[in-house]
Amino acid sequence: MTSYQAQDDPQLKYEILMRHAVFMLLITFPSGWLLVALVGVIALLAGIDLLGEVDAFLVSLVCAATGYWQWFALLPWLWRKWKARGNVNQLWICS
Repeated sequence: MTSYQAQDDPQLKYEILMRHAVFMLLITFPSGWLLVALVGVIALLAGIDLLGEVDAFLVSLVCAATGYWQWFALLPWLWRKWKARGNVNQLWICS
């Protein structure tokens, strides 16, 4: 019988954190990139060192909030605005 001994592998942990961050940035493109960069600059100017889990948590938090706003608030609002504008402009196309 083999016993499981949980040992932290720093390389594996780093790879998981990087893949998670890249995934979060991809699904929140383009606003996720901008806000993560802005938060990073603010943290740098404030002298806060972002490494490891703190960095991953910050990226996740910023991307989750940004992604929610981008996909469930901003995009539907822009769609409704575009559709309302499209109905007015279709009058000259149909005649």
